[in-house]
Amino acid sequence: MTAEIPAPQIPQSLHAAMAEWGRHHHAIAEIDVELGDLDAVMDGLQRQLTDASKRHRDLGRVRTTAMAEAEIARGMVERGCQLAGIEMPEQPPAPMPPAEPAGIMPVQLAPPSPADRVGDPTPHPPGIEAAPSETVTDPAALEAGPLDAPTAGGDQPAVEPGFQPETRRRGGGRRG
Repeated sequence: MTAEIPAPQIPQSLHAAMAEWGRHHHAIAEIDVELGDLDAVMDGLQRQLTDASKRHRDLGRVRTTAMAEAEIARGMVERGCQLAGIEMPEQPPAPMPPAEPAGIMPVQLAPPSPADRVGDPTPHPPGIEAAPSETVTDPAALEAGPLDAPTAGGDQPAVEPGFQPETRRRGGGRRG
């Protein structure tokens, strides 16, 4: 015969306390998971806030520079209107589209006519008569070049061949 060991009697209040402890323990684990998710969201929002703050600061600097340049330009317009004797406009005109870079101009040529395709392979614009053998470096073209032509004003002297302009140094700097 085996002697049964009596099971200890656990009071009802202890059972209730153990159940409460387990319930709170699992609730804490669930809260920790949710807090971790919220921490990740807050980190992402903090990064977005940092990026937005940097962009805001940069735009503020650009705006300050634009305001200063706008005030200078407004002053120039105001002075120009005074000199021209016209009334200063209340609002500036709408901005112009950006200009093409200097030195690059779009060229639109008309297609060559059938008459130009026959004969001379290098057609010349009307008014320019040049043989294909003539170039800028031809001695004949250089002899009657633009240096010998009279000037439009007529009061400037013709430039002599081999002329070198005089160069001068300006005085300045320290003198001992």
